[in-house]
Amino acid sequence: MKKAKAILSNDTIDIYKEISQRKSPLLPISDFIEIKPDNEGKIEKLITEMRSNNLKIIIPIYNARQTLYPQRSKKYLLSDVEYLMIDPEIATSPESIRDYIDLVSGFKLKEDAITGSALFSIEKYLMSIYRQNRAKIKRKK
Repeated sequence: MKKAKAILSNDTIDIYKEISQRKSPLLPISDFIEIKPDNEGKIEKLITEMRSNNLKIIIPIYNARQTLYPQRSKKYLLSDVEYLMIDPEIATSPESIRDYIDLVSGFKLKEDAITGSALFSIEKYLMSIYRQNRAKIKRKK
């Protein structure tokens, strides 16, 4: 039995259109929605809908002030959590994940280059997604 796709809200559709127009291997959610307590429900809904429809892999990065934005956080008040969006096809094999990590090494988010610890977190998360998907396929056989 095939799992039905979740219905997307108008907010998610609008934001996804914006996301689709940006040609970047790595996009922070904060480029589209300000991360603040008032927007928590909207962010959760966006993340849930994007994940359930396999539109993007959403990776939470905790301690973002040091991990992603060490320079920017000195100038601006930033949330300490960031959510990075990545295309789902990146997590299809360990090789594609390694190639992706090589691609985004030195990549800049806002004005900060991604740190080694952020790259490690991204790789670890993508590998766990890959293993989950592989386990689902094995269970179906």
